[in-house]
Amino acid sequence: MRPRLLGVDISQINKGLDEALARFAHRHLDEDCPYLILDTGYEKVREDAVIQSQAVLVAIGINWEGQRQVPGWNWPTTRAAVPGRIS
Repeated sequence: MRPRLLGVDISQINKGLDEALARFAHRHLDEDCPYLILDTGYEKVREDAVIQSQAVLVAIGINWEGQRQVPGWNWPTTRAAVPGRIS
């Protein structure tokens, strides 16, 4: 039997996700990325308590050792403050 999630449980999970995403978006980038790849896709996005499918722009940086990292992301249809520093 699967455990049931109450609305308060979902809200608490979302609050934790919001905090983790805020830390990610405002982190300090320690190294240069000489290569930058921009990609898009459609993801389910929660904005103002509404979940809908939106295009998401993702920047993928490749450092000098060839390791990939995500320096930023955004959903380009909004004009609000940039969550992941892509403008």
